[in-house]
Amino acid sequence: MTTNRTKRRPSEVYLFRTIDTLIFRRRSAGRDATADLYRAAGNWFRKFRNGRDLCLLGMTPSLVDALSLSCRPGKS
Repeated sequence: MTTNRTKRRPSEVYLFRTIDTLIFRRRSAGRDATADLYRAAGNWFRKFRNGRDLCLLGMTPSLVDALSLSCRPGKS
């Protein structure tokens, strides 16, 4: 038997929805510290993207590098 999850195409998987799902699962499992780390990382990415969600296929090394640079103190 297949479910909607297995039928979902990679082009339909979005970062913020995935992060929110992971946070929910970690909190449900009693892993609050891990959930807090995921929430913090998600908040940085939301700020970096100005709240615009991102399809996971659009995640590139250059995008991750730009995020990393934007999180550093004293950036120009």
